[in-house]
Amino acid sequence: MNTISLFNPLFNTDFFDAFDNCIAGNCESKPTFSPRVDVRENENEYLFDMELPGMSKENVDISLKDKVLTINSHKDEKLEKANTDKKETTKEVAKNDSKTREAGERWLIRERSSIEFTRSFHLPKDIDGENISATFKNGLLHISIPRRPETQPKTIKIEAA
Repeated sequence: MNTISLFNPLFNTDFFDAFDNCIAGNCESKPTFSPRVDVRENENEYLFDMELPGMSKENVDISLKDKVLTINSHKDEKLEKANTDKKETTKEVAKNDSKTREAGERWLIRERSSIEFTRSFHLPKDIDGENISATFKNGLLHISIPRRPETQPKTIKIEAA
């Protein structure tokens, strides 16, 4: 029986980053994001479907090393921190980036920030790492990982002697 193990939820980097920041005296909440994944298998392949709302294929990187499939994403909304000397809160940020100033605008409320995640899956030995394919459509990442033919179950015919 082949199983695919997920080992990154125990080591969520967003959790540890937020913890380190709080120890350093900066206890701002940091948005965490762990996309939902459906994994299924059939005789020929393993199939992954991952929900990535608001992301585009340019925000996603997929890699395979030593039978570990890793999916990374980073989307930066360039949140500007409040100036604590003026006692502004994050929701009251008056600072603006150059793009906003050029458009003759200024931020009144700015709550969106960067979103990043890493998910890793330990894959079984029977994968064909050379023929992995991925598609991205309407916020859904689909990854197909074929199985090597030589590892497929095979019925052996018994002939009369």
